[in-house]
Amino acid sequence: MRNRKVYNESATRSQKFSLWIASHFLPDSKVRVAWDGFIFMVIWYNSVITPIRIFIMSGETTPQILISLDVVFDFIFVADTILRFYRPYVDENTGQVVMDPHLIRTKYRGSFTFWVNVIACIPIVKIPISPLLTGTQQNTLHTYFNVLRMIRVLHLPGQFQS
Repeated sequence: MRNRKVYNESATRSQKFSLWIASHFLPDSKVRVAWDGFIFMVIWYNSVITPIRIFIMSGETTPQILISLDVVFDFIFVADTILRFYRPYVDENTGQVVMDPHLIRTKYRGSFTFWVNVIACIPIVKIPISPLLTGTQQNTLHTYFNVLRMIRVLHLPGQFQS
């Protein structure tokens, strides 16, 4: 039988959500491993396709499927950045899993990974200006904003740690 957490009735909705996410993203959980693997594949895709798009494809030659995937990946990167505010980690000093939401958020905000993820999420801000641009301008803007996403490669070595 699976061990389920019993949430305190007096806990706020936000606290319950934090605990629910934390319980599913424990460092050794299948969900966490699957999510990290998925994010790894998205980063890998981005690090291979973006240079190809910049140097080989340009403007109208970019297939619509790649543009659509870019938009989906923008939202996935935002979701991953938000999830990291709730993901438990193993304390380096004690070896214990830290589930306290305040400690998790404080550690993440102070980490190099947080700033890498924030920069990688910048492409999401281009969506409001997209209707003002021509098709070629949108493709060019989208391609160059993807370079910002490639910065996530910097934290691939630590992707499966913490």
